[in-house]
Amino acid sequence: KKISITDFKARCLEIIREVQEEGASYTITKHRKAIAELHKSDNDDINDTILRNTVIEEEDIISPTYVCWNVIFS
Repeated sequence: KKISITDFKARCLEIIREVQEEGASYTITKHRKAIAELHKSDNDDINDTILRNTVIEEEDIISPTYVCWNVIFS
């Protein structure tokens, strides 16, 4: 199925559900030219593999950061 980017934007969630549940495929067009294809992924573990080994910098994101503020009341 072909769909314009404008129609895709308006019906995005509905289309994604259709792809997920029914296996539909879409070609998204802009000015009648194909710019993207949307189809159900064959990889069920996509969340586990896409971002693996992509962390550039690792820091402690759990501990609170304490910033001292000197407040003067007059």
